[in-house]
Amino acid sequence: MPKSLKNNQPVETEAESVPSSLRIVCDDSATIQLEAAEVTAEGEDKPSLRKFNMTAYTGGAMRLGGWPYPVVVDLAGMRVTRKSRPILKDHDRGSIVGHTDDIAISDKSLQVAGVISGVGSTAQEVIATSENGFPWQASLGASADKVVFIPEGKTAKANGRDHKGPVYVARKSTLGEVSFVALGADDHTEARVAANQPDDEDSGEGDGDQEDTILEPVNASLNMSSKPKSNPKPSSPIDDMRAQAAAESRRISGIRKLCAENHTDIEADAIEQGWSITKTELAVLRSERPKAPEQNQHSPRYTREVLEAAACLSVGIEEKALLAGYGEQTLNAADPLRHIGLRELVAECARMEGIEVPRVFGDGTATIRAGFSSMSLPSIMENVMNKTLLAAYQNTPIAAFDLCSVGTVTDFKEVARYRLLGTGGFEQVAPDGELKHGKLSEENYAVGA
Repeated sequence: MPKSLKNNQPVETEAESVPSSLRIVCDDSATIQLEAAEVTAEGEDKPSLRKFNMTAYTGGAMRLGGWPYPVVVDLAGMRVTRKSRPILKDHDRGSIVGHTDDIAISDKSLQVAGVISGVGSTAQEVIATSENGFPWQASLGASADKVVFIPEGKTAKANGRDHKGPVYVARKSTLGEVSFVALGADDHTEARVAANQPDDEDSGEGDGDQEDTILEPVNASLNMSSKPKSNPKPSSPIDDMRAQAAAESRRISGIRKLCAENHTDIEADAIEQGWSITKTELAVLRSERPKAPEQNQHSPRYTREVLEAAACLSVGIEEKALLAGYGEQTLNAADPLRHIGLRELVAECARMEGIEVPRVFGDGTATIRAGFSSMSLPSIMENVMNKTLLAAYQNTPIAAFDLCSVGTVTDFKEVARYRLLGTGGFEQVAPDGELKHGKLSEENYAVGA
């Protein structure tokens, strides 16, 4: 039901027909930081879990999919359970990055800290791209438990600021998960991954020069970590040397485990050049990809067009008739083969397609086999046959002019043409030399347009 207040106070109307879930993609001012893995005393390895810290929401209004007007999530009404929340990539439940161990809600922002506990390629991708400087952003997945609508001309107060209508305000919501995303809608958060520097949290020792990379606890309203955090103490040069030696030992051990006995060259290069375990794994995967077959060492000397032009020349088709179809360059290349025979043509087609045929012909068995394997030979033979038939037709003289003549008329009207005919047979000349008279007649026919 609407609530009407005087003195320009907000008018809030219970929103209807709006989505029941929120995908809050935040801006690029937040930071996702990752710390190094933990090492116990005497160099005993623990699971290599990288920590992160992010500002997940800055309290502003955002354009979200499925919502006709901007949406503001009132942080004062957001409910967060003490149970660790999953950290995903692009809100995909199958793309696990890690989980939270600390969530802090203030009147202006929501901050999340946790560890990258995922073991799949998604977690490794986030770590590797962050080390390369990729600006990850954060996105919240929450349920909208109570949403009110602020109409145009009215304002509502949430997260320490006034928001002008029309706008939706999620007065009550429940946090579900947090995701790493490449591009967001609220452009004031950012995700960073800190450099992979070793620290010793169990003994309370660390590198004093790397204080900016140490995960500081946020002003937590919820602390989900079961392990108390200790303040780092100043380190000595000996402690630094031990930490560096331990990190180098872990790096070499991981490289040797990846390379095993099948990639000794990659192992040597990775150890010598200081590759990370991730870079070494990529090199191993690339080396294990199936390789394309090597090209035939006997590369073809002629192309399909050259062989076809040579075959046309060998059957006697004039160069002038072939120039328009093949061009001068192709005919020049085909000129040395103008007397090519069928056997040599089959062999050249086979070599062009990578089938090895000896240059010195034996009994012809290899050539015959190559002829049945060639895909270009039938089309060459068909084109040569068609061009031969066309050339023969064009070179046949026209006999019509030997039987007929060309005449002129004054217009396109129908005219009559006449032809003289001789009637009667021819008789042998008598001894006296007298010629017998014959008869002439005529035949007429009409000619029209």
